Amino acid sequence: MGKQTSNPAASQDIKKLRNRLSQQAFRRRRADLLRDLRERADHNHSNESEALAKARADNAALREQLAEAHAKLNGLLASVQGLVQCTTPNPKQAKRGVEESAQGDSLSDNSVAEQPIADDAVTLADLLPTSQPLAQDNYMAQRSTEQGSSQEASLPIPDFGALTTLGMTQQIPNIWSFEYQMGPDVYHDALLSSETLSHSRGQLWIESNSPFSDHINFIQRELASKTEAPNAQLSTPLLYLATTSALSMFHTVARQDVMRWYAKTRFYHTRDVTVWKIRPCDGTFNRLHPQYQPTLLQLQCSHAAVIDWVPFPSIRDTLIRYHAANPCIDQVVSDIVGVYVVETLLSELIADSPPLQVYIRVVDLVQAMAGADEDPSQEPASLPVSEISDIFTSPSVALAVARHLQIEYGLSRYKLDPGLFIKHPEFYESAGLLMAQGAPLKPDSTSLLSFPGSLDKNTASLYRNFIAFICSNMYESLRA
Repeated sequence: MGKQTSNPAASQDIKKLRNRLSQQAFRRRRADLLRDLRERADHNHSNESEALAKARADNAALREQLAEAHAKLNGLLASVQGLVQCTTPNPKQAKRGVEESAQGDSLSDNSVAEQPIADDAVTLADLLPTSQPLAQDNYMAQRSTEQGSSQEASLPIPDFGALTTLGMTQQIPNIWSFEYQMGPDVYHDALLSSETLSHSRGQLWIESNSPFSDHINFIQRELASKTEAPNAQLSTPLLYLATTSALSMFHTVARQDVMRWYAKTRFYHTRDVTVWKIRPCDGTFNRLHPQYQPTLLQLQCSHAAVIDWVPFPSIRDTLIRYHAANPCIDQVVSDIVGVYVVETLLSELIADSPPLQVYIRVVDLVQAMAGADEDPSQEPASLPVSEISDIFTSPSVALAVARHLQIEYGLSRYKLDPGLFIKHPEFYESAGLLMAQGAPLKPDSTSLLSFPGSLDKNTASLYRNFIAFICSNMYESLRA
């Protein structure tokens, strides 16, 4: 009712605004024409040079284009103002909606209106990992309490499916933002729905928007069940060994091309993160690399486990805020991992070259070192070399460059290729310290690291049996 009565008035205002803008544009064009005629009358154009005539014609064309652009912008402004007026709710209508909702609730117990969900303020113990799914019962009880307390202050809105939306006035300004569509709140709600669905299917794992995280969570849960039992608990050194074996199995089964990358870089930091999640204590936390220590946002918000494997705290926070519920989050993380680079000076690698700062992708070096696997006795070449192409075509040169750049132990030296911030501009706020500087050294063709596909029953059974085998073997060795 309120919307129908307000539409004619809003339409009249829009029409008046458009007419006023049209009149202004007409008067401006007429003034430009009169000005041009006066100039032509004041000057004798019979002796005017061709260059001056061309300049006058160009100026007239530019003035016309500028006037058209100004008119279009004014029209766009009028459209936006009209849209704002049409979408602004009537206070009387809002009040009437609250009264009708209260009357309907008192007449029938079966009519229950969905209330807007406020942002969750998740409170967790310090240093406890939160990438695991939260308990559904506790979450629903908390939501019921919030709905009861906001019954009188919120408007009833319809249920649009698994995710409850915000009110229209709050929804419109942020509806196209990353946080609204794929933020941690959306991830939290979607994970609860997926948890119920997975239990109904009898799955051993909870399907999420990140198959990579599904593998990690399942392996982590199986390790915890076999190593953290009250009557049988592995020592911390054996827990690290079991976790290393389980993650190696994961990469061999689901990401075969990545094992070479882990072997050449000795990237054990993801193992330390997994152990800390299984056994959160001072000892396991202190073994985390400073770049892998969790941020406050990681501790407060539910998120995909694969985010914890990214070695840049500011990038992890951006992933949680903008990509927590992104169905392509594994691809985004793969884009990040594939562009780790190390900076150096060109003169240290190439003979007779200036001390120009350059950077090389770690994945390109690992790919170039692949030929050295066939001949383990091959020794690294001596630096500097004569050609840049030798870095990516000769395994011995690639091995020498990798050792020179210390890619095996230089996590603190890792930076990101500037191309990442073009492909994903949401990371640009972290570009100051993380974006590599200098010229890139690249091969003719580069490769990207793969990410695992969806977890299935056969793969889950393989993980479970393998973890049970290695843990039982460790327990037997302790008894011997």
